[in-house]
Amino acid sequence: MQVIKTDLKSSNGEVREVNVLFDGGSDRSFITESLARRLQLRKSGEEFFAFSGFGGTGSGPHTKRKTYMLELGGQALELTEIPIICADMYRAPVAVKILNKFGMKFTEDLNVGRPVKVDILIGLDYYWSLVTGDMKRVAKLVAQRTCIGWMLSGKYDADSKSRVTAKLLFQELWELGIDWDDELPGSLRDRFKRWLEDLDLLPQWKIPRRFALSSWAGAEKVKVHIFCDASEKAYGCCAYLWLQEKEQVKVYLIMFEVRVSPLKGITLPSLELLAALLGSRIFRFLQTSLQLPSDVEYRCYSDSMTVLVREDSCPRLQWPLGVIQELIEGRCGVKRTAKVKTKSGSFTRPIQRIHDLELHAHPVFDMPESEKDELPTTRYGRQSKPPDRFTKGS
Repeated sequence: MQVIKTDLKSSNGEVREVNVLFDGGSDRSFITESLARRLQLRKSGEEFFAFSGFGGTGSGPHTKRKTYMLELGGQALELTEIPIICADMYRAPVAVKILNKFGMKFTEDLNVGRPVKVDILIGLDYYWSLVTGDMKRVAKLVAQRTCIGWMLSGKYDADSKSRVTAKLLFQELWELGIDWDDELPGSLRDRFKRWLEDLDLLPQWKIPRRFALSSWAGAEKVKVHIFCDASEKAYGCCAYLWLQEKEQVKVYLIMFEVRVSPLKGITLPSLELLAALLGSRIFRFLQTSLQLPSDVEYRCYSDSMTVLVREDSCPRLQWPLGVIQELIEGRCGVKRTAKVKTKSGSFTRPIQRIHDLELHAHPVFDMPESEKDELPTTRYGRQSKPPDRFTKGS
């Protein structure tokens, strides 16, 4: 959102600090009832109309509203009074070093996040009267010149690794019971400083991610590769577009998502399943959004060896999840047992007691199309695939 802070004088000379929201999607401009009273503005007229605001706020049937004249940045504006423009918005903090690259002074401490209450909304009726064409761009942030000063807007976002690092740091702070105003311990302080230093490198990264139908129109072969992985601290997924044009192969990062593991204890096999679920969601999203040709090959990869360990004393739905750590050869040189890690610990089991995990009903596997029809199915009709390490070298 494009919000700028400025000062306005009331009729008695008192200075009021207000937040002005510039919104090109609004047909007209508004002022809140509370600000109109504080500024002691004189009514310029009345009109009947119905409005719909942000977050579902609105007036319902046509109601009578007052209008006020207000001078802003040397421009005379006629603003319509409404109870509330939108709920308070949160302004995310921006690193000081990023702000310094604009080469200008900001009237507010933008490196501290805080809620912002909108007092005035400038719509299309006055938008281009107040906003000039001058702008400065740093990374994804844009500073635009207006008649009342520079306005900073845009998306300031760390890469996935930086976000995960920050979330992991906050998790440790919560576990240690450290309050907002407490000083960080030495080890956490050093890690936090390193994370801040990494943020300065983000503007140097350039990843081509604009895709249209013309991007793969001349490609002889198109593939989508999706990779999933998990650790004890985080799990994630990334998707790549693979294009073959004549003798040249191009690979593009389409999207990625990383999430921090929950604070409550979750086993690694469960986290591997969460990563696979994330991958399946990305797969379905790409199928509908990219509008790729119908013969595109999708492949999903995971180094997970998640399996079910058969227990004769309980039904299949209660069999424990495990991760294969090692395949053990017998005297004959054939792999007959496996070392499996579960939430109860690590132990060895015969391969006959280790079963492949049922997967999603939609077959998306890393195997040739000709072999997919040979996949075994469960009694519920879902296809399953044995772990790769069971099918290699045994």
